[in-house]
Amino acid sequence: PATEAGVQVLTRGPIHEAFAEAPNLGATAGALITKAPRFPITELPPDQRPEGNNVAWIPGYWGWDDDRSDYIWLSGVWRDIPPGRQWVPGYWGTVEGGSRWVSGFWRDAAQTEVIYLPSPPEPLEAGPSSPTPGPDNVWTSGSWVWQQNRYDWQPGYWVAQQPDWIWSPAHYTWTPRGYVYVPGFWDHDIIHRGVMFAPVYYDQPVYMHSSYSYSP
Repeated sequence: PATEAGVQVLTRGPIHEAFAEAPNLGATAGALITKAPRFPITELPPDQRPEGNNVAWIPGYWGWDDDRSDYIWLSGVWRDIPPGRQWVPGYWGTVEGGSRWVSGFWRDAAQTEVIYLPSPPEPLEAGPSSPTPGPDNVWTSGSWVWQQNRYDWQPGYWVAQQPDWIWSPAHYTWTPRGYVYVPGFWDHDIIHRGVMFAPVYYDQPVYMHSSYSYSP
């Protein structure tokens, strides 16, 4: 479709973290970006909302594009929220020498506060440590768990596969204040997660106009 001046709709690019979160991506500090992050865009949810009783709009954010050495806008998504989960959005954290991206994550909806932990040790396993109990089982990797002021290793185990669902294993995400533990949970498979939209690149700062808004 035709777009306004200064806005390029891209045919390839990163996927919104809330749509296809990569558990290992946020385990370490993001690359240091010396170019200051931009102000968030006022984003209007499009009409292509999927069916479902637990569907919500999760706004987009600025992401760094190494090829352009510039920021691109990762458009928001319509997301069928995983049961019992709440999305904590990522953000650009100011650090010495520039900014680093702090990845978002799905936290337990019953959790009342975020707990920041020391850096976890390296994992003790790289794959299944026992034979599969059946063809409809998936392996969830072990992880370090903080207990009584120290890390204890929780071995991996087999989980019975559920149709139309994907097991998201437990993992840690980095923040400037410490690491956040995200327990494993069942998420919708890609086909049933909702609707995502193309990222865009601004070759003109039209988004800085006070009346500007964008709908993917």
